Amino acid sequence: MNKCLDFAIAQAVTEFERQWTRQQSEQENERSGFLAHELNNLLNTVKLTFHVLKQGKVAIGGSTGAVLERTLNSMARGRGPVGSLAACGQCPAVT
Repeated sequence: MNKCLDFAIAQAVTEFERQWTRQQSEQENERSGFLAHELNNLLNTVKLTFHVLKQGKVAIGGSTGAVLERTLNSMARGRGPVGSLAACGQCPAVT
């Protein structure tokens, strides 16, 4: 009887661990996908504002330059969804 209980408990624990590991992996994949999407949004904003500034039709000190600065600072400081990316503290702020 004890062997049967031991076996059943071992199977239950093993199955629980397998499901927990799969769930953790799925959650990590979801977080990574979300982070990649948010970084892509920020990068597209940087590319667009840089393109406009490079054309010389607007001044860097204007609102387009301010958008670029805010976006770069968001990426560097890890504000919002990209906070975990810059948690290392090695990304300087744009000044």
